[in-house]
Amino acid sequence: MDDTFIHVYPGSFNNQVERSGRRTIRLNAGHLLLFRGDLAHNGVGFDRFNVRLHCFVLVRGIPQLPDSTEAVVMRSFQCNRCTELFTRELN
Repeated sequence: MDDTFIHVYPGSFNNQVERSGRRTIRLNAGHLLLFRGDLAHNGVGFDRFNVRLHCFVLVRGIPQLPDSTEAVVMRSFQCNRCTELFTRELN
């Protein structure tokens, strides 16, 4: 399908990502996107029929539960005064 999009977070090879670092990649029919399994990513909504094939490679010696994914948390900062959480530091 043309015009399929995915968000990736370059440099996010840990369990927290900066929302401001998000990059959106456009994929068209026949395109293939290959990346490390620990790159934080998420699909983008669509308003018409869309097919995505998502798979992963098992590496010998690296434990992986079948049909599992790992959670990523957007990095947040807590206000010292009101204790509210924000996705970027306030100056």
